[in-house]
Amino acid sequence: MSRRWIAARLGRLCIMGAAIAAGDAALAGPERLRLTDASAWGGFFAGGPYEVQPTNFGFAPGGVGQHGANAGHFITFAVEASGDLWEGPFQYQVGFSEAAVGNGVGGGNPDELDDRTAYLYTTFLSGQLTAKLASFNGSNFAYGQAASGSALQDAIWNIEQEIGNAVGLAASLVALADAAVANGGEWFGKGIGDVLVMNITDAGGYAFQDLLVLRPTQVPLPAPLASGLVGVVGMMGWTRLRRLSCQKRHARPREEVVGKRSRRCTCSAQSLHT
Repeated sequence: MSRRWIAARLGRLCIMGAAIAAGDAALAGPERLRLTDASAWGGFFAGGPYEVQPTNFGFAPGGVGQHGANAGHFITFAVEASGDLWEGPFQYQVGFSEAAVGNGVGGGNPDELDDRTAYLYTTFLSGQLTAKLASFNGSNFAYGQAASGSALQDAIWNIEQEIGNAVGLAASLVALADAAVANGGEWFGKGIGDVLVMNITDAGGYAFQDLLVLRPTQVPLPAPLASGLVGVVGMMGWTRLRRLSCQKRHARPREEVVGKRSRRCTCSAQSLHT
């Protein structure tokens, strides 16, 4: 195997890696979010339910087009009680994490998402919240009703230490979540599942009210991770080429076993140009 062939092969690997990384970056783009009037839930409030329109998320959020949301939109709730958001044409920038940052009344900064919040939001998007709550204590959560939407928002804020004691329907939702994450409960040991926090900012980095999103279990790799894997593949190719060169040079495996000890070829420490 000639050094020229090795150099050409490595060049192709580098070109492939750069192309894949560039493609991932183009797909990812700047993630943005626009708030719209959640008319199916009684209009726009200071908290959820919010109806939002995602752009360049790289995955289809859970609940898109469901529970009163328009096509391409989904319903979400606020993790923090403070931090202003406005509906309209303005597009917010979005980052994804497992914690709320920049605002909030309690829980610290960053404030890691509570497992109970993840359970309630996942169950809400699955459409099962009405049945589960009725079975739990006979309370009624009605999809599309403003009172029920506000109660779910209050339950989330109570769990996240943003407001004091939850009352009425909100208290029942908190109790349902408590039971779900307890030992033997349906959400025990699941953590936050597939739920993430959307960290909302403007172009200057000013933090607004953070929101919830359900990410499908199978999603494309984020661009930095994909690029890292390209680097790993490239290193594997480089190692393979060096091994082939070594075998060609010595007409024997790179490692020979002598008794119980190994004798390694030293070519890997030498330049291929020698």
